[in-house]
Amino acid sequence: MILGKCQCGCNQDIPIMSKSRSILQRFKHGHHKRVEKWTQSMRNARSGQNNPHWKGGKFKRKSDGYISILKPDHHFASAAKRVMQHRLVWEQHNNAVLLSWSHVHHINGKRDDNRIENLQAMMKHDHWSITKKKIDKKYRMTLLTVQEYQLIINNRSSSPKRK
Repeated sequence: MILGKCQCGCNQDIPIMSKSRSILQRFKHGHHKRVEKWTQSMRNARSGQNNPHWKGGKFKRKSDGYISILKPDHHFASAAKRVMQHRLVWEQHNNAVLLSWSHVHHINGKRDDNRIENLQAMMKHDHWSITKKKIDKKYRMTLLTVQEYQLIINNRSSSPKRK
């Protein structure tokens, strides 16, 4: 029989390997629960703001470039408790609430540029007509230019209403 110390921190001698059983033991019977409690408490102590890698809840999505912020109590929070930063900036500046059918458009097309002068709120269908994508021969997506955007807005406001 080979003796060793219990790894829970109590330093009691335990048989870590016996001749009859070739199983390596790390803990005295029941002591592994102490380590589980300690691990859970350490995990909680290093989560969120206590984590050394905390960036204030900001997260830039690599897939599309939008910045999201951790806001679990926001009415438009995702399942991951995050809200898009451009929506928050617009809502805070205008002291208003955006609903599900409203979008915030980045005027210069840069999704991580969330300055208030670059943001414009609009209805979903208006946003789609402005950011309508053109596909070139290589199937790359490009946004409309500012002049095309102004032309669409002017034509939409001057066109007669349908019944």
